[in-house]
Amino acid sequence: MFDVGVCDRGVYVAMELVEGVTLRTWLKEQARGWREVLALFVQAGSGLAAAHEAGLVHHDFKPDNVLVGARGGPWSATSAWRACTRSPAPT
Repeated sequence: MFDVGVCDRGVYVAMELVEGVTLRTWLKEQARGWREVLALFVQAGSGLAAAHEAGLVHHDFKPDNVLVGARGGPWSATSAWRACTRSPAPT
């Protein structure tokens, strides 16, 4: 995300323009080796983990909401992110 704010029409989220296809399309458009698929899934999981560490949760993470950019790498295609608060760890 580049910016988040409020304007006279409501809240906005400015995200990078990613030229590519959805993860679902990427998986179906050609046969891919398990290493290539695993590498992309690990990148997506690492991105989710980093977002969780920053206090953000994506409430609709699925293949249709992930873009695989023409330059490679997965990107969230939605603004379905929510801030979360953490409960203290049990003692």
